[in-house]
Amino acid sequence: MENQQALKLKAKQFFLADAIGALLSAVMLGIVLVNLQHLIGLPLQHLYLLAGLALLFFTYSIFNYLRMSDNWSRYLKIIAWTNLLYCLFTFAVVAYYFQDIQRLGMIYFGLEILVIIFLASIELKLATKAGLNTI
Repeated sequence: MENQQALKLKAKQFFLADAIGALLSAVMLGIVLVNLQHLIGLPLQHLYLLAGLALLFFTYSIFNYLRMSDNWSRYLKIIAWTNLLYCLFTFAVVAYYFQDIQRLGMIYFGLEILVIIFLASIELKLATKAGLNTI
């Protein structure tokens, strides 16, 4: 069984990974895909909205990475569940605009959702494991 320090170090790495991923998403959505909007098919306002959400997630994750409180498992669960809600929201937006989304847009959003779900599931497992180790 891993000790709390090892779990805390892993969680810190996940907060950093989450922050980097959110920043990458924000740049992709708010700059790259905006300039390729005709190849993506999603309206600009939705690209900007998703980019803004990604920036909020970046801020949350980098803040938690830098301060790393003793109650980190709670904050890791929050970002994991928030990421999953972001995926659900993104899926709903893509479904709403399904007729307009181009193949490149489907590929981008599909891959983004898969990567985020994968990361969030690991974060939830780590946070849950930390909770079990404190009993």
